[in-house]
Amino acid sequence: MILLGGTTVAGLCKYFRRKRLTVITNSILVFDRMKDNPTTKMVLLGGEYCQEENELKGSLTNNMLLQLGADYLFSGASAFDERRGFLTNEIDSIELYNSCFQAAKNVVMMVDSSKYNANAIAVTASCGKVNYLVSGRELCPDAVKAFQENGIQVLSA
Repeated sequence: MILLGGTTVAGLCKYFRRKRLTVITNSILVFDRMKDNPTTKMVLLGGEYCQEENELKGSLTNNMLLQLGADYLFSGASAFDERRGFLTNEIDSIELYNSCFQAAKNVVMMVDSSKYNANAIAVTASCGKVNYLVSGRELCPDAVKAFQENGIQVLSA
């Protein structure tokens, strides 16, 4: 599976302890939380270190992803809605997101319900690219219905 950066996705790491997995990540935080698990094979994507995000980015990262595949991608977003999909404020990460979506069979977006209808600069994924949305129970029923109509299975956390 691919675990992208961000605190929401990094929070998943505790649920994967003692599981036999291969984890692909560009996140130093995810790597740090998973590296000591003896049953997990870690693949840390290379690239230029971005201190602000504590992750690796750039053409090296994207090129590595083109050689890999995963059953699942877990990603966060800066904003989301049923019309535009899932968005980020990190324009320089768009190519990384695209590479991840190509590499993964299933896409799981993990986004706090407070980011619904928020504003962000760039689309990382249209609703058609996403299989699952994990969000808070506070996500309004109309939004849940709209995402479901777009073919996304909505899970409350």
